[in-house]
Amino acid sequence: MKKISIPFLFLSFLLIACQDQQVNEPSSADSSKVTQEEDLSLSTEEWQQLALDSTWYRNSNIPSEDTYYKMVDFEGDQVPEIFIGYSGTNYGYIIGKFNKDNKSWSLWAAQQYETPIHGEVRFKDILKNNNDQELPLITIFSAGASNYTEVLHLLKVSDDGDKIISGQTYSLSMNRNLIVDTSTNSFTIQEENYLEHYELQDNAIISEYGTVKLNSGLPIIQNEKLLALLNNSFFKTGIIFGDSYSTAKIKAGTPVNEDYYEGGFCSFYDDYFFCLAEDEIPPSHFYLSKFKNVTRENLEKAINQTIQILSYERYGDPDDIVYFGEFEFEDVYYYAEFSNDQNNAALLNLSLSLVASTN
Repeated sequence: MKKISIPFLFLSFLLIACQDQQVNEPSSADSSKVTQEEDLSLSTEEWQQLALDSTWYRNSNIPSEDTYYKMVDFEGDQVPEIFIGYSGTNYGYIIGKFNKDNKSWSLWAAQQYETPIHGEVRFKDILKNNNDQELPLITIFSAGASNYTEVLHLLKVSDDGDKIISGQTYSLSMNRNLIVDTSTNSFTIQEENYLEHYELQDNAIISEYGTVKLNSGLPIIQNEKLLALLNNSFFKTGIIFGDSYSTAKIKAGTPVNEDYYEGGFCSFYDDYFFCLAEDEIPPSHFYLSKFKNVTRENLEKAINQTIQILSYERYGDPDDIVYFGEFEFEDVYYYAEFSNDQNNAALLNLSLSLVASTN
């Protein structure tokens, strides 16, 4: 039986399928082109028309006639991308990108969902991040037979500039209303007895509960020494912070089993697991186990810091004691379980989550 002591909140998740589509190669035969000198002088309306006149858009297969268009400058380079949302039993969005080298449009990112009744991608507004990068606020709405879910996503370009990701995610279910104030670069989620205010500032979301960094879209651990020491199959999946439960399952493949753990529905693999979080809010923790020859001492050497033992817990057998420690390393928070409180203590379990700095 796994011994993880961190509680978390879970509710049901109604989105049935979600798949990432690969970026298409740019077409060299676009009917609408602009010169380098014109790149920064076009109006938003002119950019949108160029995208809609392009060979890429004419060849796009959007599985719905209920569509709309918004221009978003994800990269902050004054050359906006086109965001196309669509609704129905198939619903989602595609994002087209203009290639300044060959002057053509191509697919940059896409998300598609399915529901037996009706779903919508609703475009709310745009906030601005560092370097004039724009973050659109969209909601993913799905209606079921007796209820619905609506989840707010702050879309952003990944820190390596390679893809579009969900920077942060919030539940709008239970009749919560969203109010956006672009003049203060903020938004508020409220209902009758609930109000929470959030402000986008310096690549982070600030609220009264603290500061939460936006997801980077980069691998969770990038330090080669630490990756080699942990040697867990989780890191081969490509799962990143911000992936939904269904996306994480697609990346990880078929789980060994799925079952409830501490009130949440989880996917278990050979040496790690993750669980369904509230209303498609991405899993906040990933739980790793079955480490080979990883001790507190060599873990400390890999991260070049001391790991303090904070507490312990005894399980039935007087000799069955687990010791707990925590540390932060390169913007990731780790909660570790050890076999004893000595330097040679074996690492038993390790949970990974995004560092959040409080006010």
